[in-house]
Amino acid sequence: MSRPRKSARLVWHPSDREWFVHDGPTRARTGCREPSGGFAAEEVLRRYLNQKLLVLPTNAAPDEISLGAVLEAYAAARASIVSSAATMAFCIERLADFWGDLTPVDVDEARCRAYTKTRAAGFMTRPSRGEKGSRIVKAGPGTVRRELGVLQSALKHAKSARILSDFRDVHLPAAPPPRERALSRQEAAWLLLAAAPHVRRFIVLALYTGRRASAILELGWKKHGGGGWVDVQNGEIDFRPASRVETKKRRGAIAVPRSLLAHIRRWHRRGGDMVIEWRGRRVAEIDTAFLAACRRAEALALARGVELDLSDVSPHTLKHTSVAWFFERGGTIESAVSYYATSAATLQRVYRKHSPAHQKSATDVWDRRR
Repeated sequence: MSRPRKSARLVWHPSDREWFVHDGPTRARTGCREPSGGFAAEEVLRRYLNQKLLVLPTNAAPDEISLGAVLEAYAAARASIVSSAATMAFCIERLADFWGDLTPVDVDEARCRAYTKTRAAGFMTRPSRGEKGSRIVKAGPGTVRRELGVLQSALKHAKSARILSDFRDVHLPAAPPPRERALSRQEAAWLLLAAAPHVRRFIVLALYTGRRASAILELGWKKHGGGGWVDVQNGEIDFRPASRVETKKRRGAIAVPRSLLAHIRRWHRRGGDMVIEWRGRRVAEIDTAFLAACRRAEALALARGVELDLSDVSPHTLKHTSVAWFFERGGTIESAVSYYATSAATLQRVYRKHSPAHQKSATDVWDRRR
């Protein structure tokens, strides 16, 4: 079987220091030289997909059209709607590697399980700038479930757009249980002690605000199209990009606690365009530097006779830690919904157990004397 053609996507060219749109043999310049890509590069990809001519059948039978074409049509239709075209393009690229030459009639539980195993085994990436060689990137159940969800959405779109006459439902793997890991205050202290300055700034913001890494890394000192901004004068942080539609993973806005505001004012006096920068440049991703901070924290603690295991800690752990600490300090569901821009159902299901008052009324019933 020949290797399926990948869908159009954004690729960073280190030699040119510019983002390009890759679409088969086509290489189109975007003019965007910011390593993080941001809104501008995604907008170029949206326009490219919108202008691309797709010759597709009408009400094709499930065995008369490739899944690669179905995915391509879905990408073109959704590129101007989704909040991150680059993320969608990555999902479709992974799907096309496996499903591109197959047809909708081939979608069954066995192949969905085979896709899950393939993604769990990982794929080899090209070395990026600063890396010594390629590395294997593996996908967990949550990532695979999200990617197969994109395939399901692409099939639904093809049916509603009358490209496809019918399709089979995609078998999704079970949703993974919510992450339980939260840092103790001692672990957080060691991590802050070992972190580089820009990582330390990220950790402080994540622990106070409970936002995802992308929302924090896109914060600027002024309003801009690619992310949120910090209003130092009024003590507010608006994580919502002005030029993007709010998704179900809401970012929201918060009033800054006094203890965090002191840090923010000190950082603001040091200048820069973005809240988190490294050597005067915007930080595109924090995972590598964060992992290095975890390893340094373990070594530093061990040198002082303290055993520390941060092997299961990631930047997302800080979000869980923030909400867990909030409830440990007596925070209520109602106040957490507003502050963290998270639904009450999610807070109740994932985080409420960290509250000292969790199930207290139930235990009081059993502790009450008859």
